[in-house]
Amino acid sequence: MPTRPWLYEQAELYDLIYHFKDYAWEAERIHAKLQGMGVAVGARLLDAACGSANHLVHLAEWYEVSGFDQSPQMLARARDKVPRRPLFQADLCDFEVEEPFDVITCLFSAIGYVFPEDRLQSAAAAMYAALRPAGVLLVEPWLTEEAFLPGSPHMNTYSDVDIKICRQVVSERRGKISVLDMNWLVARRGEAVTHMVDRHEMYLYSHETLIRVFEEAGFEARIE
Repeated sequence: MPTRPWLYEQAELYDLIYHFKDYAWEAERIHAKLQGMGVAVGARLLDAACGSANHLVHLAEWYEVSGFDQSPQMLARARDKVPRRPLFQADLCDFEVEEPFDVITCLFSAIGYVFPEDRLQSAAAAMYAALRPAGVLLVEPWLTEEAFLPGSPHMNTYSDVDIKICRQVVSERRGKISVLDMNWLVARRGEAVTHMVDRHEMYLYSHETLIRVFEEAGFEARIE
């Protein structure tokens, strides 16, 4: 089983380092796609691996939203953002719901953390069981082997008057697993600078494998 990224225990830093990500625009795209698939405004939507609820904040404009995540720290932050929405702690591979949903989303490449393949199969089966008949599942995949570029350097930063953050990584590949050792420097007002390494291991599933696994779970699947 893959190790749990340290970042998910640091929900505040998660939101700061992804300040550039346009969650509102992404939610609008999801809404447009769901409307094109005949999903009605007001439908029940579950965000699997919802993180700190950055998508749910916007999707709640159109849908009756709920979500779950494995990290209690992420959920605590999420509850501050969507305080009247049902949120619960669960794992992608074995979550259960009391009443099936019209839509399930699994965004920001969270599915890449689900490996080996038997765990992906379990996650697909759990999603299928949590959807009503003719429900819609939207999964944002991680990179394929062809798209992943080992050896590439990346950097993200954040700065305000009280905190400065720099995160750097050089991507690695070990077989079909992408390994991202995120090196963080965090400087807070009145404190010493801290350095932390946050490892993310994500499987480089091919589109063909994703299609096969979700179809075996009962879905009619396609890549868009």
